[in-house]
Amino acid sequence: MALRASLRQCLRGVGAPPMRGLASFYDKRVEKWSELTPPVVSVADLFVPTTAVSDAALMSSASLLNTNIAVRLAKRIQVMNSMPFIFGINPNVHRMYHLYYRAFALLSECRAPTTVSEVMHLSQGLYTELLTETAAIVPTLARASKELNSKVLEGMMDKNELTSFFNTMLSGRLLRRLLMHHHLMLTKQYLEPDAIPNHRGVISNHCDVYECAQRAFEAVRRICLQKYGCAPTLLIERGPDRPMRYVESHIIFMLIEVFKNSARATIEHQGRVSENLSPVQLSVFQTEPGVVQIKVKDEGGGIPLDLTDSIFDYGFSTFVPSTNDDTLDTLVDSGLPIGVTARPIDGEGFGLPMTRQYARFFGGDLQILVTQGFGTEVHIRLQEPRAISLESID
Repeated sequence: MALRASLRQCLRGVGAPPMRGLASFYDKRVEKWSELTPPVVSVADLFVPTTAVSDAALMSSASLLNTNIAVRLAKRIQVMNSMPFIFGINPNVHRMYHLYYRAFALLSECRAPTTVSEVMHLSQGLYTELLTETAAIVPTLARASKELNSKVLEGMMDKNELTSFFNTMLSGRLLRRLLMHHHLMLTKQYLEPDAIPNHRGVISNHCDVYECAQRAFEAVRRICLQKYGCAPTLLIERGPDRPMRYVESHIIFMLIEVFKNSARATIEHQGRVSENLSPVQLSVFQTEPGVVQIKVKDEGGGIPLDLTDSIFDYGFSTFVPSTNDDTLDTLVDSGLPIGVTARPIDGEGFGLPMTRQYARFFGGDLQILVTQGFGTEVHIRLQEPRAISLESID
C-alpha cells in the first residue's frame, strides 16, 4: 500500500504544465546508471514451452526487472538530454521526460525482492501502476513526432537524427514493457496456473494469427462506424492454420494500425456506403518453419506517388482533419489484450513507422506495395524469436 501511495504522489504532477528547473537534468544518478550495462535479456528464457511458473522462475523474473528497466530508462533520459535545444523545449517531450524520470527514480531506489511475498507486493503495486502510467508514452510520442516533424521541414532539426531517436525510443519501450508485462502475467499464472491457457507469461505458445486479425478488425470496424457511419468488411482468405509462438498483443497492435489505414482509404476512395465498399482482404502464409507472412490488401486507391517516400516518416500523415471533427480522440480497447488500445483512425503520422518497429523487434519486417489508382498491399513478416538477441536494445 505504501508503494502505491508513493507512486501516486510521485506521478501526481505528470499532466501539469512543465516544471521549471528540472533537477533530473543534473541528477548524477541518471548519469551513473546510464553507464551500467543492463542484464542480458535472453529470448530463450522468455519463450519457454512450459506454462508452469516455479518460485525460482518468479524470483528470477523479478530480480531482473528492477535493475534492467532502471538502467534502460537512464540511458533513454541521457539521450533526451543530448538532443538539440529545440527538441527539449517541446511540451510533449517535456512530459515524456517527466514520465521516464519519475519511473527511473522509483525503480532505482527500490531494492530487489528477496522473497515471493515481496515479489507479489511489488507486482500488485509498483509494477502494475508503472505499466499503466507509462502507457501515456505512445500518444505523447505521436504528438511530439508531429510537432517536431514541422521543425525538420523548417530546417531546424535533422531528419535522420529525429528518426533515429524515435526508432530507439520505440524499440526500447517495446522491450521494457514486454519484460514488465511478461513478469505480471507470470505472477498471475503463479497464483492461478490455469488462468491463461497456452501461455507462458505474455508469450502465446499457440498464437492464432487469424483470431488476432478478427479481434483487430473488430476494433477498427467500431472506430469506422463511429467516425464515418460505415465500415468495410474483412475477407479472410483462409488456408491451413498457422499457429506460432509469439506475443499476441504485438500482432493485434500491428494489424489494428494496418487495418485502420486500409479501412480509411477504402471509405474515402469508394464513398461512405457500407454496401458499396470493397472488403479489406487478409491472407496468411507460412514461408518457412517459424516464419509467417501476413498480407493485407485493400482497394483504397493506393498512395500518391509523390508521397510514397514519406510513409515511414514519423509525424507524416496524408490526413487533413476538418475543423468540426470531434472523433479524433476516440479510443477502443474493449475485447483487446491488456496494453493494446485502438487509437484514432487517422492524423497521428505514427502508426506505420511504429508498426514496422513492432515487426522488426523479433527479426521480422513490414513492406508496402502500392498500385497507383487501385490499392495497397501491406506485407508483415513475423518470425518466431527463438534465436533473436535483444541485448543491443536500450
